[in-house]
Amino acid sequence: MTKEELFLKYIDDQLTSAEKQEVEMMLAENEANNLLFEKVKAKKEYFISEIDLLNPIESVEIPSFDKPISKIPTKKNYKIRFWHYAAIAAILIGIYFGLKQVPISRENIISNNASEEIQVSKTIYKELDCYISPNRCWNQKQLAWTFLEINN
Repeated sequence: MTKEELFLKYIDDQLTSAEKQEVEMMLAENEANNLLFEKVKAKKEYFISEIDLLNPIESVEIPSFDKPISKIPTKKNYKIRFWHYAAIAAILIGIYFGLKQVPISRENIISNNASEEIQVSKTIYKELDCYISPNRCWNQKQLAWTFLEINN
């Protein structure tokens, strides 16, 4: 047991009578032991005062967690007013006229895409284009179909 532990037990009155006499002799014999004893006593008092701050003198009342029934939020009712209708009408009219301005035709889209994809041959011999890069003349290739008739 270290001297600090021994001094703390002496202060708390946890030692037997023989151990108490031993501690008192240590304090009387050596001044360094007496200074250490005073230091341990002061630190103990400081920590006890700090811990007492955590225990308030007045009792603390904790509020209940149950809410009264009257304070439960109710459903909010929304009324559609005139300006709501006006905003909806303006949005629908904008969509209508926007769609009228942009005529969408499938034939135009397909023909536009096809004309963009046709590449101009950069070689002198066009028949070599397919051998150099098959991706150049993908639209010129023909598929050969074979039909077999099976008689029953």
